Amino acid sequence: TAEQGLGHSLSDAIAMMLETGSASLEELLDARLVLEVPLAGRAAHRADSELVEGLRSAVRRAEASGGDPAAMAAADAEVHRAVAAAAGNRMLEALTGWIFEVLQPSLSDRLDGAIVHSAVVEQHDALLAAVEKGDPPRAERAMKDHLLYLRDVLRMVDGS
Repeated sequence: TAEQGLGHSLSDAIAMMLETGSASLEELLDARLVLEVPLAGRAAHRADSELVEGLRSAVRRAEASGGDPAAMAAADAEVHRAVAAAAGNRMLEALTGWIFEVLQPSLSDRLDGAIVHSAVVEQHDALLAAVEKGDPPRAERAMKDHLLYLRDVLRMVDGS
């Protein structure tokens, strides 16, 4: 489909930018802040029982990963995809997915062992609670806190 073709092109372009150093992981995290913070607010605004259950299930899987990096990364991706899907805009969902597809493996490799499992679980729980309550400002703040935490860990690992 045209959607998949565009997705692969965008993913390839972003991957090439990372490999050649013309874009950094920090820039990709910044792009995620711009996209995902308002998406979390939209998700909280639109929250229905099906969405909340899907998000809760993803959050619980992340919690159950017990800090195993691969399981944690997969569950974290599921949390973010659930929020993007809940926002109800296929273009934004696709953009988030494409960035995530490229960012997550690179970020996971770089941050492996540095991310504190309990901190991420707490951040996901705060996001879930805000979406359950239908509180967009609180959902946006929870997503922002989570992504800023990842950025801080990245900076610590990179020594910047």
